[in-house]
Amino acid sequence: MVQKTLVAWDFDLSMIDVNSDEYVFQMMAKHLNPVPFQRANPHMTWPQNTLMAKMYEEKPYTREELVEAFRHTPFESIDLLKWLNQQGCDLIIISNANVYFIQIILEVYGILDLFPEEKIISHPASLIEGKGLKIDDYHNLENLHNCVVQCPQYMCKGLVLKRYLGQYQTIIYVGDSIPGDWCPCTVLSESDYVLARKEHSLHKKLDKMNGTFKCSVLTWESYQELSSNIRNVIQKTLHAAQ
Repeated sequence: MVQKTLVAWDFDLSMIDVNSDEYVFQMMAKHLNPVPFQRANPHMTWPQNTLMAKMYEEKPYTREELVEAFRHTPFESIDLLKWLNQQGCDLIIISNANVYFIQIILEVYGILDLFPEEKIISHPASLIEGKGLKIDDYHNLENLHNCVVQCPQYMCKGLVLKRYLGQYQTIIYVGDSIPGDWCPCTVLSESDYVLARKEHSLHKKLDKMNGTFKCSVLTWESYQELSSNIRNVIQKTLHAAQ
């Protein structure tokens, strides 16, 4: 087996400390709130396309304006990401945000080089002149996932993570919410870890299902705690490989 560690990150409220889909509206158009739409349709695609188009109709926005909106995104995991890269860990993002927002935020903070395009698994998106941001589902009608865990139809993170099984000594998954972040927990093995954010829905689900999955579970509340937990796991795996 390859003696290497993969750290797979959810993005919103995991790698960064906000939901990027909500944050962009808070910064640019507070009256356009995506949350009620998502709560009404929890298994449907977020209404970013409709709301981003409406925001564009009201005031056409440029990429530069989106960059400025994300310039102060709460992002406390940067030092940890750089450290993991220095330790030779592979890093990927598996997210229900979108590639366009993720790349902008990583670029703003100077760490886009840590995540080449193939390392960002999320909904494809592009800025179309005259229309605004257009976001496509990662899993669509031509690419259905049929997940038994009842993941949202637009993305099954467990199916994505399965591509990496058997390639690493240890896989660490960092997440916060269900249903999206629950499925990866079900595919991990005894040598793997889930870092679940305390008091968020993933943590509560894991608490209730204790003993029904193979991987180890660690929880975190602050980014200092997250960093300490992951560093300890990495040191442990490095020691075991010697």
